[in-house]
Amino acid sequence: MKQKKIGTTLYVFDTTAYQITEDTDAAVIKIQLECIPAFELLNESLKDKFEPINYKLYCVQHPEWADYYDDLEIIIAPTTNGTVTVSPASADMGEEVTITTTPDAGYKLDTLTVMCGDVEVQVTDNKFTMPVESVVVTATFEVLPYEEQYFTLEATKDGGSLTIKTEYIDGGGDVYVSEDKGQTWNLLDGDTTYSNIQTGNTYSVKYVGNKFVYDYGSSSPFDINEAEFKVYGNAMSLIYGDEFIGKTSFPKNSNGNLSYLFYGVQGLTDASNLILPATTLTNDCYRSMFETCVRLNAAPELPATTLANSCYYSMFNGCTSLTTAPELPATTLTDSCYLEMFQSCSSLNYIKCLATDKHGTNCCSRWVSGVAATGTFVKAASMTWGTGTAGIPSGWTVEDYTPSV
Repeated sequence: MKQKKIGTTLYVFDTTAYQITEDTDAAVIKIQLECIPAFELLNESLKDKFEPINYKLYCVQHPEWADYYDDLEIIIAPTTNGTVTVSPASADMGEEVTITTTPDAGYKLDTLTVMCGDVEVQVTDNKFTMPVESVVVTATFEVLPYEEQYFTLEATKDGGSLTIKTEYIDGGGDVYVSEDKGQTWNLLDGDTTYSNIQTGNTYSVKYVGNKFVYDYGSSSPFDINEAEFKVYGNAMSLIYGDEFIGKTSFPKNSNGNLSYLFYGVQGLTDASNLILPATTLTNDCYRSMFETCVRLNAAPELPATTLANSCYYSMFNGCTSLTTAPELPATTLTDSCYLEMFQSCSSLNYIKCLATDKHGTNCCSRWVSGVAATGTFVKAASMTWGTGTAGIPSGWTVEDYTPSV
């Protein structure tokens, strides 16, 4: 006959309590019972006999109880944005169970818990030891931060086409594209066109090679024809392939890494979630990156604090839909670093630039030529700027930036 619980202390046959005493012999088997309420040992001297000292950790296995702890149920709670499986599907008390979690594309595991009643069972390396009762396995998934996602183009309306060109890739590496956010990849054998674009279609891109340098010349590797896209994810997957997470600098002795990336691409509208994580730049690295993207209305953040010559040269030149410039935190400006950066951005009406030293040659030449007639310019309090196309736009309101304490 299988035992029944009585109160919060003992297990019984019918109504007779089976107690742990000094005479308990080798039939005592040490088993983790995370879900059994604590029972008190009848004799404090027994503590040393049941290691580790925790009244919840052990019980007595009696011959008549043999099958009670076999083939216990493992329940998987419903979840979204991923799947959960266990092996084995049911388990005997004391058996090791392995949990496998598979996030959907663009998601990662957030929490994983195993509960036996109201008590949590310890999970280590996605494994747990089956306690004496059935358990519930619960997993939750969360969206990957953009820093951990591959560089991705996502369609925002139906129709048109996207062509990805490989002819501009320098270094002899390979370009791969994924249409399921990085779960499966296809090697591009020359220029590739995706037609009949549908809203929500995604095209993640990575480069795998030895040189890790792009050479676009003066043309974009992306041709968007009668389509509309936003771009997000980490641009470093275009440089470092699968090893992009955590990269905050470009390869040594490289220049122009992401220059002309979207030069002249009319169908790009939103780059606010494109991650450009480099904090130290190289010469020409973002030169003309979005030049003449006339429908671009949201720019990516620019966290770099150490600039290089011509690093932002013409980066947003001709972006007539852009109203707000990304914050520019660098204090020391280098030769031509902001040259023509916002030239002809006719809707631009807000710039926050924290430079305190702009002695680099042509560092700000024509950088605000042709911006909106009125706007707000936030500057470092200690900085003295001139006005006009190489300074603060004429007619704009000027505010001093005061760091928060």
